[in-house]
Amino acid sequence: MPEDDLTRGEIQARNTEMRAQIDGLVEEFRKRTQEIQQRQAEAAGKTHEVTSEDGMVSVEVDANGTLQQLTLSPKAFERSSPERLARMITSVVREADGRAHEYLRERFEPLTRNAPDLADIVPGAPSVKDLLSADDHPLGAHPDPAAEKANRTGMTRSAAASDSRSRAVDDYDDEPPESFLIGGR
Repeated sequence: MPEDDLTRGEIQARNTEMRAQIDGLVEEFRKRTQEIQQRQAEAAGKTHEVTSEDGMVSVEVDANGTLQQLTLSPKAFERSSPERLARMITSVVREADGRAHEYLRERFEPLTRNAPDLADIVPGAPSVKDLLSADDHPLGAHPDPAAEKANRTGMTRSAAASDSRSRAVDDYDDEPPESFLIGGR
């Protein structure tokens, strides 16, 4: 039936139906927004701690994977070369960063299922799905925590033989400090 032939009552019925659909979409949008805000608040307060297998290096990162605290065991300098210790620190930080990203993905990915993405509706808008995706991440791939741990475990085993040599005693430090803490609480 052409629109010109619609009666006033039919137009009002269509308008009422459209308003109901829009009201439903707005309500769904409010619910999703509230859930996202709640998850953001939870994620913002979350920290991720990782300790190397030998206990020499411990790190804490925030929800973004930014290093908040680095703790080195006093034995770290006795049992390791500077190069090995640097590799260990880097690996532990990368594992913690990967864990932080995995946590965010696990918390927010369910919100993207069965929901239209803004990029699908508004051309050029950022895609939430792409931001959470591990593949083709616009800011670069995040480290794989399991791979970091496996590489570090291999590094620890292969370095054990070379680090077993005796180390010269530091004439300037008779007693090592309890621990070395970088960052703070």
